[in-house]
Amino acid sequence: MAYHLYFVKNKNLTIKNIDLFLETPIKVGDNGFIEKEIHDLLIDKMLTTEIEFSKAANKLLASTFEVAFYHEMIAISWPYWSKNVAFKLSNELAVLTQILFDADFILYDPQLNKIISHQNDLLSDNQSESKSLLDKLKSFFS
Repeated sequence: MAYHLYFVKNKNLTIKNIDLFLETPIKVGDNGFIEKEIHDLLIDKMLTTEIEFSKAANKLLASTFEVAFYHEMIAISWPYWSKNVAFKLSNELAVLTQILFDADFILYDPQLNKIISHQNDLLSDNQSESKSLLDKLKSFFS
């Protein structure tokens, strides 16, 4: 069992149509198609972080998670058992989330069935705007 986050480029997605988008084969020119050049730029950016990655075909592998690159999404996955590395994982997810939001992706969390289009949306109603991204992610993922 694993936890997944899906980052997509299609700004027209809603909770009602996200499953159809993710299940339908995507072609070059379709809304939301992510070109290989975008993958390469994001991989290069992620490799410049302090996160230790190894590269595999269309994936970056870290000690506690993986980032997979597809034409319809970029998926970040980690096993549920990673609770002993929660602080490290939260820090690394904060870095990757920042990179993907900066590249104009939106986030779909299938476990919560929630679309998040801006980093500020990671804040819940009872959190202050001054919290760090790490605090926001810890709250979001707990």
